[in-house]
Amino acid sequence: MALNPNQSTDTHNWNYSKPDQDGFSTTLIGTVVAIQETQAMNFGADGRPTTPKFWENSAQPVMNIRMVLCGPSGGFRTWTFVPASKSAKEGKKRSVHLDLFQLAGGRNMLDLIGKTIKVSTVAAPAGFSYGLGNPRPWEVELVEDQGPFQLNDPLDPVFLMPTVLANQAVSGGMMQPQVVSQAAAMPISADSNTEPQAKPGPGEPPF
Repeated sequence: MALNPNQSTDTHNWNYSKPDQDGFSTTLIGTVVAIQETQAMNFGADGRPTTPKFWENSAQPVMNIRMVLCGPSGGFRTWTFVPASKSAKEGKKRSVHLDLFQLAGGRNMLDLIGKTIKVSTVAAPAGFSYGLGNPRPWEVELVEDQGPFQLNDPLDPVFLMPTVLANQAVSGGMMQPQVVSQAAAMPISADSNTEPQAKPGPGEPPF
């Protein structure tokens, strides 16, 4: 957990969107070791998180899904993505959340824990950016000829909490107590089209 303002609690983010920064890759293969809901953040013009995101005219937080994947060297990367929207659940558009749910057997996303998966995306062409109205493409598949990979060190407990609400201190705001839910289930959240941004941190361990 970060103690310093403007420092992310998660410096293990998979960098799939910044080709000019360290660790960039459009493919990630790893064994799923944790899945949780995390509160989405608003971002400023400088690309840094600013404030926790809530549904308009509501105190209900907007939630994303964060997956922790262990690589062959025993390090790990986190991947955060938007839950399936209402239109995706109605079959009107594709959702990586629903694709992962099918990989899990269509019963419980948590059944992916212990399985090795491959996640792929496509780098944005020059002059183009993914976002609202231009969703990033994702492909996911089970990898049966690799893994399961084992972590070198135990995960920080924050990655093992089913639900994590944003801590204002992380983005330089007033210190707020962190609130977590002990519920084991992972509900499918309501419609959201904002793409989380991967921010690779300094000193990332080898994956």
